Amino acid sequence: MSSDRNGELFTVRRYQYKNGDFEIDNPCVDKIALHPFMTFWGDNSHIAERLQAIQNMALKEDNILIAAYPKCGTHWVWEIVSMLIKGKADYQRDIKEEFMIEGKIDLSSVGSSESSRILNTHFPYRFLPRKLIENGGKIIHVTRNPKDMYVSMYHHAVNSGLFGPKCENVIWNQYFNDYVFGEVQFYGTWFAYEREMSWSKKENKNILTVHFEKLKSDPSTEIGRIADFLNIHVTENLVKDIVNKCDFKNLKKADKDVKTMGNEMKVLLESTTKENPSIKLPEIYRKGAVADWKNHFTVAQNEKFDALLEIEMKDIDLDVFYEIKNT
Repeated sequence: MSSDRNGELFTVRRYQYKNGDFEIDNPCVDKIALHPFMTFWGDNSHIAERLQAIQNMALKEDNILIAAYPKCGTHWVWEIVSMLIKGKADYQRDIKEEFMIEGKIDLSSVGSSESSRILNTHFPYRFLPRKLIENGGKIIHVTRNPKDMYVSMYHHAVNSGLFGPKCENVIWNQYFNDYVFGEVQFYGTWFAYEREMSWSKKENKNILTVHFEKLKSDPSTEIGRIADFLNIHVTENLVKDIVNKCDFKNLKKADKDVKTMGNEMKVLLESTTKENPSIKLPEIYRKGAVADWKNHFTVAQNEKFDALLEIEMKDIDLDVFYEIKNT
């Protein structure tokens, strides 16, 4: 066990749940299932120590952290920010996971180069490095319609073995019941993540929220907002080039043609697959669509989800742009 920024303890336990071909068997903190990469550190006590080490990372004011719940557009915004920092619309050759704080083996190397200034994570706010917050580091929070996010997570999980060795057989209805309305989710629920971020934004003015849907409908304006937040002067031509390079179909092609995996990520992946043989890297870019949830949710499921949303997000300013209900 290790203490977090509020003086509480990181208590890591193994959570196991199985229903037919659906299975979760992962280390958890509270009801937050940790990324399979965390099993690299060994037993629960060592994972707790690692979580504390991440909180104590020596980050500086010029570090930039992209913080987003899974499947909300982290890859997309990370690529945009990388281009803004470089001042040219060139893809990063490294994959995003190389700069994911929960996937770093050598934390001392973080921030040692221009490219490693831009970090990313799916951790909730209270897990983030304290020095980044204390030193005024910039946090770009990416959010998305939770219905689309859960649809994207479904395809991601069944194609990556995240829900066990036979999870490719898990149909949407079982996933909806066992995961969306289950006891434990990876990185906690979307609701808990967004509630915590909403509360944190009231105290931390160095957080910018970017909506997946706004970035999709008006990328030039949103890229300009990100540049302004980072105090980066951009030309109209640079913005146009970034919009083009970060169009979904071009990002999907670049992910196959340009990206390479570094040694550190290879070690993590090898260790993770040894612990969980069903785990594999899925195709990151599937559709990148808005309102794809309407092709998955039944009317009854939509009503049930809307009722949960109203309970979970009561009195929370979601700063919503996206359509939640099917009106």
